[in-house]
Amino acid sequence: LGGTLTNFKTLSKRIAYFKKLKSDKEAGRLGKYTKKERLDFDRKIAKMSIMFGGVEDMAAVPQLLFVVDAKANSTAVREARRLKIPVVGIVNTDTDPELVEYPIPANDRAKSSIEWILNRLEKAVVAGREMAVASQKPGVVNT
Repeated sequence: LGGTLTNFKTLSKRIAYFKKLKSDKEAGRLGKYTKKERLDFDRKIAKMSIMFGGVEDMAAVPQLLFVVDAKANSTAVREARRLKIPVVGIVNTDTDPELVEYPIPANDRAKSSIEWILNRLEKAVVAGREMAVASQKPGVVNT
């Protein structure tokens, strides 16, 4: 969705509205409206779920952007570069590796290739978090 990073303030207001609509529906607070109005709310929730489903828990602009297909996600890559957010991306032979700061040369169409890379990244993130937690424990000296 264009503007997700560069227009995050406005986007976060829409996400808050989306969350309120969802919670009102789950709590039954939409029952006071007519059937047509409830149908309109349901349609709004469905549309917003598609638009904001992946970012509804995002509290702030990310510190890093990872894209599976740098060419297909060029809008997100451009926004990140504009905000000076580092971009890690899988780049195929048909993609300019200079689009991203940290290119991963691989087939961005093959499911097995993407799964392999994401699996390795997940393990690296988990290991990094464990190291960060271990270094925060009292009595442990960082070297």
